[in-house]
Amino acid sequence: MNNIYSTTLVPQNRCQNLLDMRLYYMQLTEEFGNVFYTQYDTSYQLLGKFFYTNAQITFMDNEMIGSSKFIEYLLNLGIYRINHDRINLNAQPLSDTTVIITTNGFLHFNYSNDRKRFVESFILERNNDNKSYISSYIFKITQ
Repeated sequence: MNNIYSTTLVPQNRCQNLLDMRLYYMQLTEEFGNVFYTQYDTSYQLLGKFFYTNAQITFMDNEMIGSSKFIEYLLNLGIYRINHDRINLNAQPLSDTTVIITTNGFLHFNYSNDRKRFVESFILERNNDNKSYISSYIFKITQ
């Protein structure tokens, strides 16, 4: 798994200087949001690198385990392009290794002009290599 969104926050000596997410959760959330939604809008099929292998995912009340099942689900719905708009992120640390992020905004599927309001939540967990991945993800269209 490659972690690509917390490079500016990771101390050089990763074993002795584990990142305390309670201290950096706002900065981490901003970095995560920028990189995650850029990837989502560019090529959501590559989102797997943001998730733990056995991440719990609920997308529109459909539960699944693992990002590959999530991506397969979107493809089976005929969704080939997603574009997010006006995203608001809120975060709160749950521990020194875990942050919950709640997001809302608008999105378009497959270049449609029909804008949908959405809300989603992530639990982001840091591992012992100072890399953070999504362990839980919930998505719902609210409009």
